[in-house]
This record gives sequence, structure tokens and C-alpha cells, in this order.
Amino acid sequence: MPRSNTLNFFQIENGLRHARESCKDSGSGELLRQLDEAAFVLEQASARADSAYLAWREAIRLRLLAAKRLGLRFDGIRAELAELDVPAQPRGRVSYWQPELLLDAVQRLCEQVQALPSSENLVDSEDSIQWNKALESGAEELRAALRHEERCVEDYRRVAPLRRIAFARAQDAVDDFEALTQDEE
Repeated sequence: MPRSNTLNFFQIENGLRHARESCKDSGSGELLRQLDEAAFVLEQASARADSAYLAWREAIRLRLLAAKRLGLRFDGIRAELAELDVPAQPRGRVSYWQPELLLDAVQRLCEQVQALPSSENLVDSEDSIQWNKALESGAEELRAALRHEERCVEDYRRVAPLRRIAFARAQDAVDDFEALTQDEE
């Protein structure tokens, strides 16, 4: 009789182990093969899904670090401009955990910095070139981190359903074993 409640991973794992041990003792070869195969598929699917999930979490960490570095460069350049009495654009705080807004703000500041040497004699053209290089390299690093994170998310979304399928298959194998043992009693 199939279960009416939902089992967790450890219950299925323990059920598989118990069923496999019982089948080895009783010599049920076909059922043992089915249980072994279900256990192997579940183990492999879980390992792939866990690995993909950890890669995704690492990609998030790297994206946040890239955004934080860019945010610090962005704030530093705006502070240098403020010392020169140049109101930096955009005004206000830009959070590093909102990468799209940060990239937009960096683009606006780059445009302002590029126009400064021609419009005002307050900023040395070499300074504006260095600021632009720092902002553009930081923005490219953040864009690369965003692309990497998206690939990791796609990879996880591709392998996560395989674990769910393997879990269901393992649960069915345990249910079949329990149904057979109940019939024998």
C-alpha cells in the first residue's frame, strides 16, 4: 500500500538500506537488483544536484564580492569628485546587492567622468582615464560574475528535477518491497 504522507530523504535512504539488507538475507535477487539500482540512481542524482547547488551558491558569493569591489570603486571616485567640488552623478546611495542598479549608476558616472576633462579644468585628464578604466574593469568583472551565476542557476534547474525523479523511484522501490513483505506475512 503506497504511503499517504511525504517522506524525507533520510527516511527513503534508511528504507532502501533496510530493504536491501532484508533482500540479501532472503535471497530476493530481482527485488535486490531493483533496490540497488534505485539507491545508485538516487545517490548519483543527489550528488549532481548538490554539486550544482553549491556551484550556484559560490557564484552568488563571487557576484556579491565583484559588486562590492565595484561599489567601493564607485564610492571612492564619487568621494574624489566631491573633494574637487564636482557633484557626481547619480546622487544618493547605490547598493552593491542590486547589481543592475549599480551597473546603471556606474555607466552614468563613467559618462560624467569622460565629459569632465573637456568641460572643466578641475579634473586632470589622466585621473579621468584611470577612473574610467577602474569603473569599466569593475563593471565587466560584475557582468562576468552575473553571467556565471546565471549559468550555474540554469545548471541547477536542469539537474534538480533528476533528484526528485530518483527520489520518487527510490520511494516506489521501498513501497514495492514493503508490499511484498506484507503479502508474505
